[in-house]
Amino acid sequence: MVLYCNSISASQKVVGAKSVLLNDELQEDTILASAAKDAVRYIEMESTIDNHLVLSRILSGTKQVVSGIKYELQLEVTPTDCPRGFLDDEKSSQKSCSNFEGSQVIYDVDLFYKSWANPPLQSCTIKRFREIGSSDWTIPFNHNKEE
Repeated sequence: MVLYCNSISASQKVVGAKSVLLNDELQEDTILASAAKDAVRYIEMESTIDNHLVLSRILSGTKQVVSGIKYELQLEVTPTDCPRGFLDDEKSSQKSCSNFEGSQVIYDVDLFYKSWANPPLQSCTIKRFREIGSSDWTIPFNHNKEE
């Protein structure tokens, strides 16, 4: 009797499995960019800061394709000199915001995103955050949005 064993090489992806986002995906994936920007809007709504927040860059992450995409992301976020809710303001197209350099915060977030849905951000959980230069993470209490 001969037994055959099928193994999956590291280069093959399993459908529905979580995968690490590669550097080119972090920079070029338009759905990921939209999800990250929506996450920053959620962070802005949940924060106590009075300033508008912008996504500086996506540092790392994973994704899992399910009935949408589950992302686990680490985002670098920068406050600006514009007031919170700036994007909702009708004057937003007339003024550009300046970033407060040196004030960046790193957020670890979990997202569930459906690009075809309205709104596409189905859920967002802020797992933890810290200021750049600090080694102390803050874990928010009960910050979860289900839509």
